[in-house]
Amino acid sequence: MERSASSPDVVILNGTSSAGKSSIAQWLPMTLDRPMVCSGLDVVLMSMPIKLHGHRDGPYFESIADGTVIRLGPTAIEIARAWHQAQATLVRQGFSLVLDEAIVCEQLLESLIDAFKGMRVWLVGVVCDEAVAVAREEARGDRQPGLARGLAELVHRDVEYDLVLDTTAISVQAASECVARLINSADPTAFERVTQLRSASRPT
Repeated sequence: MERSASSPDVVILNGTSSAGKSSIAQWLPMTLDRPMVCSGLDVVLMSMPIKLHGHRDGPYFESIADGTVIRLGPTAIEIARAWHQAQATLVRQGFSLVLDEAIVCEQLLESLIDAFKGMRVWLVGVVCDEAVAVAREEARGDRQPGLARGLAELVHRDVEYDLVLDTTAISVQAASECVARLINSADPTAFERVTQLRSASRPT
């Protein structure tokens, strides 16, 4: 596959843990038949120094009434911002991205807006029946228990989408084909709407 001569796409897959984002991210480049750089929150977290994990300055888990959530301390946010800026450099060099994200706080949303503003960005919400997501989480065995339930609503707060995928009963291939059809038939609008809403809400 050769790099597309058209404007590169940034596809942000946002959803709770075990909703199917990573699998869609892996399938999408094959479905679109183009090279795409795959990254996301898990990659950023794994890149952080081990001593930051579990520390209030880095990424840490917190139990809430509905499950477990990920919190990002100040240094974790700074690293995520730098990571997003580095990814934006790839886009400026002509590479498309697919980001497997969980927008767990408004600082992450602001970081994505700052990094990719003015680019061709698709926001895709990935949702799943809670019981199915929890079962997937338990079957994987490599996720903090409770994340699927705890992040289910949090990650979608203040985010709008060009497309929402319910992966409860569809295959990864079918989900990636839905995203590909959208990219090939329309222009993204959700990211610009979110950018404008965030801009309007900032103090002047």
